[in-house]
Amino acid sequence: MRQVGAGGRALFITAAAQKWNVPESECTTAHGRVFHQDQAANRILSIGYGELAAKVATLPAPNPANLKFKDPKDYKIIGVSQPGVDVPAIVRGQSDV
Repeated sequence: MRQVGAGGRALFITAAAQKWNVPESECTTAHGRVFHQDQAANRILSIGYGELAAKVATLPAPNPANLKFKDPKDYKIIGVSQPGVDVPAIVRGQSDV
């Protein structure tokens, strides 16, 4: 799963870097978006994964040997307890959430 996540992240970074004509190494991802700090214009470029999906679909899969994995200290979902959205309804005995 880490390989799939890293591969997907790499594809979105590649697509955004090509769109903005910037180096991939200057792009980052967070919260379903790709970001680039444009030093010359003193602004941050940002684009959502949905806006890049068509371009990503045309790109070749990245080489697994070149993938950059997240450091475990940067995980936001894996290893973090997630609240159940339907727990309050279950406790109250409601059938439809």
